[in-house]
Amino acid sequence: MSISDRRRWVAYAIHLLAAFVFLGTATAARAQDIEPRSYSNAPVGEYDDSRVVNIGTNRWAFRPEIGVSKAVGRWTFEGTASVTLFTDNTDFYGGTTRSQNPIYSAQGNVIYSFQSGIWAAAGITYFAGGRTTIGGVLSNDLQQNWRVGGLLAFPVNARNSLKVYASSGVSARTGNDFDAAGLAWQYRWGGGI
Repeated sequence: MSISDRRRWVAYAIHLLAAFVFLGTATAARAQDIEPRSYSNAPVGEYDDSRVVNIGTNRWAFRPEIGVSKAVGRWTFEGTASVTLFTDNTDFYGGTTRSQNPIYSAQGNVIYSFQSGIWAAAGITYFAGGRTTIGGVLSNDLQQNWRVGGLLAFPVNARNSLKVYASSGVSARTGNDFDAAGLAWQYRWGGGI
């Protein structure tokens, strides 16, 4: 495997995640939980400044996040707030520099757990910011977007579940006005199950 092939593979495979439970319990029966998390995207993957579209981004991105949840009977209410911070790409298309302002987001979810173990969720997300500057020129790409979505989860056994989900762009200033639907299989591991 060449260096280029390895970098391409890593671009698809790497997504660093660090999640820490700050207060509360890690079980589904929790009454209240506060969880700080942090996500990072490394500047890996093939990158060529002579091309507009690349697999790699040639920059780091960091997203600290805090989430709060409160269970009340069969209902769980969740909220998260985060900010995504970007380093500059100093070797952007044509050798220019691309910088991007932070993207701020807030999300709220309502979850209902049925007695059979099936659960349903509805949520809304708002994010704003992310305006870019390329070669010292401010771009007209400020993001101000709302999305709504829903999910229905069916337990298969203690470690496996099937999830059906859909989301839609409600209001979008830039590029987020699309619908999505999907089916996912989830496998859980670790203690506390």
